[in-house]
Amino acid sequence: MEHSWDELDQYRGAYFCGQWPSIIDMLLITESTFGHRPAFTVFTPERVTLTFTEVVDNVRRVGSALAEAGVERGDRVVINGKNSPEWAIAYLATLWIGAVVVPLDNQMPCSRMESLSAFVEASYLFADKNIIEALDQTQAWYQGLKGCATLLGASDDIAPIGGMAAKREVDHVPLDEDALAAILFTSGTTGAEKGAMLTHANIVSDVYQACDGMFLSLDEHDVLYALLPLHHSYCCTAVLLEAIKHGAECVFGQDI
Repeated sequence: MEHSWDELDQYRGAYFCGQWPSIIDMLLITESTFGHRPAFTVFTPERVTLTFTEVVDNVRRVGSALAEAGVERGDRVVINGKNSPEWAIAYLATLWIGAVVVPLDNQMPCSRMESLSAFVEASYLFADKNIIEALDQTQAWYQGLKGCATLLGASDDIAPIGGMAAKREVDHVPLDEDALAAILFTSGTTGAEKGAMLTHANIVSDVYQACDGMFLSLDEHDVLYALLPLHHSYCCTAVLLEAIKHGAECVFGQDI
């Protein structure tokens, strides 16, 4: 019986070792075939689209800037903002250098965001302008950040993700499939939120198994709409990362 992940055999050894590629390996595999195709699209209201090659270029640029700022493999990077290509670039750039993504709900109270950011010992913060401006920037966790960048909204004091650049760009950090990729804070049913620690294999295997057999059939001609919040594992995995796996286009709904 054939499976969706059988195609990985042709890339194993060249792009990755082990059973599953990392999320960045998966992106690079797709870019090698569908680099010219539309990857990320947003309407502002005019249509703005990045190809897969442009996505990789932006991820490399931002990832290199993170490395230059002192963010290291295993460091926690908090991302908090509405759905946008910038959100996705921040997510992938964090993984580019082997750091760990901590996506938070952009509608949670500032006090909870501050508490969770301190709990994970955040090294860097990507957030929409209005979120950053609402934070108590005198708190120890914020003062200890290696840097901060806005996703949506311009600020006089904080550089936008689009302006991040390093003196020297760096290649992605090769990661074992069991390396930690993300910490997702679930809605607390018995108190405070619980941090679920997901490896690259946890996430990538879900992406491949979701499109195996009868469950889902996608190709590079499809368009997926990221309407649900990207900090939720469902939208991030089943829309953003599934689109990346197939070379499909991801359109970002920014109302959430």
